[in-house]
Amino acid sequence: MADLLNNTHHLIGDIALFLAYLIEIWGIFLIVLTVSKEIFRTVVDYRFDFNRISHDETINHGLASALEVLLAAEILKTLTISNNTQLLIIGALVFIRIFIGLILHWELNQKTQQLHVEEKIHQFEKEKRNRD
Repeated sequence: MADLLNNTHHLIGDIALFLAYLIEIWGIFLIVLTVSKEIFRTVVDYRFDFNRISHDETINHGLASALEVLLAAEILKTLTISNNTQLLIIGALVFIRIFIGLILHWELNQKTQQLHVEEKIHQFEKEKRNRD
């Protein structure tokens, strides 16, 4: 009975680790896809117009999604921990990825607020010209 339980534990651990690696590959693919798309848009669509590029939020959304996927893989890896060193490494990775995700979210909010302010300024200037 103990052998069956031990074998089942190892099987579940191997499956969880395999799934975590698949999820990490998906997260890396999302990062590569997001960066490739942003490079293409910078060169072709925006023609290196950095003012227009700074208003684009696509890369923030893509990287935040990729970090969430990578975080899910790290959480799944916690099922396969065999010693405290691995726990410390995975905990540090989770902390770093959460911190980067918060920074991306903050930057996205700052861009959105900046766009709203610029729209209000533009609208105010347009109303001022119409009055004159």
